[in-house]
Amino acid sequence: MITSSQDPPPKSPGQGSLFEDPVFRPTQAGGFSQGMKAGAVVGTIVAPFISLIIALVMLGDEQNPVRKSFLKTWAAVSGGILAVWLLIVIALFAAVSSAGPHVSDKGPCQGGPVMGAQGEQIGPHRWRFPCEFGGHAVVNLP
Repeated sequence: MITSSQDPPPKSPGQGSLFEDPVFRPTQAGGFSQGMKAGAVVGTIVAPFISLIIALVMLGDEQNPVRKSFLKTWAAVSGGILAVWLLIVIALFAAVSSAGPHVSDKGPCQGGPVMGAQGEQIGPHRWRFPCEFGGHAVVNLP
């Protein structure tokens, strides 16, 4: 193989690894790299429950105080975002479940017929009476 003087020298097996990139290189104080922190932020936004579990598992084995501090913060932020998501889901569920009609005059009798109410004749010997809390009762009278 002929190489010109302008070609870069061939790389050795250790060169060109991901850790040579300054974004993925651990900091001088022993903390996590910027790329790992960015991954934690994206993971926290996309999947806070999984991020919380990962942060807590990593926190259990960590001895470096700089990394331990980051993992505690990551776990707290993931837990907070998870709590906010749960509140949003509960609020949406409550809003959707209570959006329907509350009392239907067409449904079953609730609370029994209203005492002294005038009934409506709906057929031979059949009368419909309003109920206390909604609905109606159909009574067969001779």
